[in-house]
Amino acid sequence: MVYGPPHIRQYKLSIIDAKFKRVAGARRIDPSTLPPDEYFWARDRVAAGVPDIQELRWVNWMPNGAHIAFSPVSPIRGADATRLFALAKKRHEEFGIDIFPAFCVGLREMHLIVEIVFDRADTARRRAALDCLRCKIDDAAAHGYGEYRTHLVLIDQVAGTYNWNDDALMKFNEKLKDALDPNGILAPGRCGIWPKRYRNRGWEMTKASGDNTQGDGLVPFFD
Repeated sequence: MVYGPPHIRQYKLSIIDAKFKRVAGARRIDPSTLPPDEYFWARDRVAAGVPDIQELRWVNWMPNGAHIAFSPVSPIRGADATRLFALAKKRHEEFGIDIFPAFCVGLREMHLIVEIVFDRADTARRRAALDCLRCKIDDAAAHGYGEYRTHLVLIDQVAGTYNWNDDALMKFNEKLKDALDPNGILAPGRCGIWPKRYRNRGWEMTKASGDNTQGDGLVPFFD
């Protein structure tokens, strides 16, 4: 997808076309030759800001399809793309899950989106999907990559990967949280930032907490 006035879009497309044609066998397809039900047109509508439910047809890859996504950010370099795809592929093979990868390249960054599609009625596959994603988050963090978005059940794990300089970022966020919301009533735990009344009382959802989503109570208002 490219954006901007027509002449800017055409300029960007010409650069993309030239780069891809360096790959043996690569060719450019004229959109006018594609049938109306081609998936390309769903993406075209979404890119233009037009709602489209056909965009998610790939969820039907599995019966009772549901999905969660692995979404790390990286520099725009081939080595990073190769490394991220390899670690994702390894985990998908380990957990027996088909891989749905897509690289999105911005002006200053690139993110890989790997959808994990599973049968939401199958307890074992739901567990495999979650375990697979948790492993990929840790694998990516070990190479210095962080997620730019995630599911609510994974926000504590993802927040924990941004732990440079002795958790300086989290300490800063917690200080702001405690100053602006001392009673901890505004979305406690959102983005992995817990207010003091909840903090370190088992509310965090991590690998160790398993299926438990309930913590060990709260610190009283007047402790």
